[in-house]
Amino acid sequence: MDDWDQSNREKKIINQLVLEGQFSREQLHAELGEILIGSKPGREHEDEIIVLNPMGMAIEDISSAAEMYSRAVEQGKGTRLCL
Repeated sequence: MDDWDQSNREKKIINQLVLEGQFSREQLHAELGEILIGSKPGREHEDEIIVLNPMGMAIEDISSAAEMYSRAVEQGKGTRLCL
């Protein structure tokens, strides 16, 4: 998930599961930031299921932009703007 604290807020799906005893922080493999920086793998075994509950956090926009920029530089694409 993006971030435990953001996802476990009142009236969010994750919070409902926590309140019902169906999910806990201990069951969470990793937050998105941990996967992005490489401190935890996204998947450890081929049969694992990845569930993403995006909450619209800035880390998603930043990581997507960084990936797109990196690919554009590698491919020599884009337009440099003088700001």
